[in-house]
Amino acid sequence: MLIAELAGPSGVGKSAIYDVLSDSGEITPNPKPILTEALNGIPKDDKFASLIERIVRTAKGSRVEDRASFLYRSYYKYILARQLKGKPMVVDGGLVQRGFAVEQLDSEVTLNEFWQAMPAPDILFMISADKKTLLDRNKKRGGDHDRSWQIDMALVHFSRARWALRERGIHVVVIDATQSIQRNAQYILEVLKGLS
Repeated sequence: MLIAELAGPSGVGKSAIYDVLSDSGEITPNPKPILTEALNGIPKDDKFASLIERIVRTAKGSRVEDRASFLYRSYYKYILARQLKGKPMVVDGGLVQRGFAVEQLDSEVTLNEFWQAMPAPDILFMISADKKTLLDRNKKRGGDHDRSWQIDMALVHFSRARWALRERGIHVVVIDATQSIQRNAQYILEVLKGLS
């Protein structure tokens, strides 16, 4: 099964685009495993799971358990998808997206080590917008505090992710978040049909 991932900073429209894709019936639904299901489904001798364990063991950041749960569950989505046949699976909140949490955990595992070791999607849709657009959208979501520094970090992170994954030979398609959700979802479907 072809695996695509949606990634990008908070406010670019990942979830809204995913919802339109899901409603189209043209993709396999994104599994939503609980943590125990993910932990039981990952092989015990798995190298990437060992890397996640090392991240968690050496992390110094806040909310380690929450972020570890996201990493394990995102990884398990890839394991499940590789076992299935059928329409492409578009992963919203996959490993590329979770790399941002790895960076914030201040672990001994470097982000480049994470990107090199992680199972990669067949194609990455990097949804992008400028800082002003992201600030405006996050403010509309109810964020009273200034998220400027978080958005700066996210923009740098996703720019680095895009280049790191391209170096691995992963097809990266940049999507303009200022276009309509419908238009972007339709474009993603067209790209996926071309790859199937």
